[in-house]
Amino acid sequence: GKSSFIEAGLIPRLEESHVIIHIHLNREKDLLSSLFETLQNLIPLRLRKFQNSTPNITSILKKIESHYKKPFVLILDQFEEAIIYATDRLTYEVEKLIATLKSAFDSPVNYPNGKLVLVYRKEYHPEIKGYCQSKQLEFAELYLKPLNRTGIIEVVNGISQTQRLKDKYNLTIQERLADIIADDLSGDVNSSIAPVLQILLTCMWDDVRRKKNDLSLPYRFSINQYRELSRHGVLLEDFFHQQMYKLKKLDANAVETGLALDILYFHTT
Repeated sequence: GKSSFIEAGLIPRLEESHVIIHIHLNREKDLLSSLFETLQNLIPLRLRKFQNSTPNITSILKKIESHYKKPFVLILDQFEEAIIYATDRLTYEVEKLIATLKSAFDSPVNYPNGKLVLVYRKEYHPEIKGYCQSKQLEFAELYLKPLNRTGIIEVVNGISQTQRLKDKYNLTIQERLADIIADDLSGDVNSSIAPVLQILLTCMWDDVRRKKNDLSLPYRFSINQYRELSRHGVLLEDFFHQQMYKLKKLDANAVETGLALDILYFHTT
């Protein structure tokens, strides 16, 4: 999903050159207060001269950049929750939040050097675009496309193609395994490929670590291992049923009453 892309793809590539400020939108909290609290916690106490006064977002962001000596990337994740669970209070808070973010970039001579990234599902783009336009917050659009066959192959083979990852995992990948996995996952039109791939590779890694006897030899992902795991199901629907089965063994009532499904639904964005 989009948050997995941010956390596993974007942030690791930016954190050396930028201060990463990653905030998940929480509809239960005041949006602006949560933002300021997160930002101020990045600044040492001795530099918080605004601690007992009304905070100014431009001042805070510039203090962060000055302290860490690099620009920020402020990521507001799951922003669609402001639309999905819209109330009068939440709508007002979103408008106030957008206006505050706009104010950070109002003065060209006093710009912070960082960037703002709003992360949300594409079906809510018209509403969020409307918020930004109403407050004259300029933006560029970038749509994340699903992993294609080439991307899946790169993910599977990637762990054995750089020296740093070779040293860390000591893992080899059997030839053509990545192609087979890519063909199988590309045919699962009902699943998000990235989470499925994460589940699959985690299962394969746990499996080879559990079965390895000779510690002097490298770990190995093989076609036979993948086929064996596939018999138990490796797609998202399979994973869901496997986890629900495990939960039922621990607490049958939670599954049979629908409580588990209610909890899953609540946390699904």
